Parts: sequence; structure tokens; C-alpha cells
Amino acid sequence: MALEFTTTPRRRVQNRGVSALSAAVVLLAIALLLLAGAAMMYARRAPSLQPTADESILHLSLDGKSLRELLDLALTAMAAADRDGEWQVSGEGNPASPFAGKYVKFADRCFSAAADQLKLQKSQADRPTPQLEAEALSDLAWWKFLAARDAGKAKPALEDAAKLDPTNFRIPVMQGYVELVQGEASTGSAAAAIPYFQKAIVLNPNSADAHIDLGQCYALQRNPDQAWREYQEVLRPGASMDPFLNGYNSKVMEMTLNALKKGLATTRP
Repeated sequence: MALEFTTTPRRRVQNRGVSALSAAVVLLAIALLLLAGAAMMYARRAPSLQPTADESILHLSLDGKSLRELLDLALTAMAAADRDGEWQVSGEGNPASPFAGKYVKFADRCFSAAADQLKLQKSQADRPTPQLEAEALSDLAWWKFLAARDAGKAKPALEDAAKLDPTNFRIPVMQGYVELVQGEASTGSAAAAIPYFQKAIVLNPNSADAHIDLGQCYALQRNPDQAWREYQEVLRPGASMDPFLNGYNSKVMEMTLNALKKGLATTRP
């Protein structure tokens, strides 16, 4: 997700040693941390499933599949897309040919079928559980958002999903990110997004995505101390990035973590 950041996301550790950093080192650290934030803004969730699917999955009939099965098939296809390099990243960090690969197209078919299934079940007695309905609503909204970057359409669906399942940490991460995109990564959009990322961290303190995005918000607000603190949380044992929130793009996730490690090491007093 291509967002431009012109802030300085770094933190003075316990207010010690920052003044001793040279301007050149600080600028390098800023560049590295901005790269980390930018990389995170390019993709957002793919499945934490092992990409064991082969091409036979592409010929499966979706008729009669349950909502759960359709969502799982979509995520499996996204993981296979990552395995086969369909989420290629160019030198500038932009997806080279997003939504063009065979597995990505199959994932799109699955999500479309899931949307139809959700509408059908909501009109019948066997309505899905609130948790499954929330997952479907948020996954569908996120998938469409990845394709079109239409924050206006994503927000209502995510709000409905959050009401159905207030315990799903991925939903506030999505909501916060949509706020950032809609506000073009401004100081105002950061203020609107912060409560969502904070909520996600309460629900799941190990969400590296929430910590990274919250750090970006603090950076946009010219608050390097808190930005640095959030970036450090990303490298804490137990913290992990959610594949689906990152479009199942392992290269983007690797870029992000490497940039963070370099930036934090460079600015260590």
C-alpha cells in the first residue's frame, strides 16, 4: 500500500544518548524505518496456512461449499500465490502484477462465492455464527480494499464486523489502516487510526501489524519516542505478523522486519 511518510519515526531510549547520534546516522535510521512502514502499507493479509495447494485446486467446483470452506479456500489460494511468486514486488516496493495470477484469480472467485453465500445465509434461519459472519464481512471488505483501495466502501463493512465480533483483533487493525489510507497518512488520519490500533493491541499484544501501524501513526504526529517503542515491540519474542493482513506477501513481511531491525540497530545509543 503506497503511502508516503515524511516523518521521523525514531525514539530516544529512556532519553539517553540521542543527542550523541550524528545527523547522518539519524537520517539513515529514519529512511530505514520509513521503508518498514511503507512496506507494511503495500500488503495486508494472507493465510497462515501452509501453501500445499497445487493446480488441482483451481478446478474445484465452488457449488455447495460452505462459507467456512470458501474462506479457507481463498486463503489457501493466497498462500499458493505467494509460493509461486504472484505477489511479486518491484524495486520500488510496488506489486508488479497484483490480482493477475491464477491463484489470485481463484481466491477472488472464492471471495465472490463467499459473499453470495453470506447473503443467502443471512436471509435464512441457519445464519452463520456472529464470529464467522464477522470474519467473512471483514475478509471480504479487506480483499476488495486491497484491490481497489476504496476506503469508503470498506469502512461500513468493517464497522458491522466489529459489532458482531468485538474480540477479533484483525478487524481494528483493518479499520485503523483504512483510516490512514482515507486520510492520505495525514496527522488527522493518524489521530483517527490510533484508537483502532490500540484496541487491536489490547486484544492481541503480539500483533506486530498493530504495533507497526501504531508506530507509523506516532511518527506522523512527530512523536518519535512512542513510535520507537512500538517498533521495538515488533521484534519482541512472541510478536508476529498476520499473513492475511499482509496480503500473504512473504517478501513484503521480510522487507518490513529487515528494515525495522536495521533501523533500530542503527539508532541504538
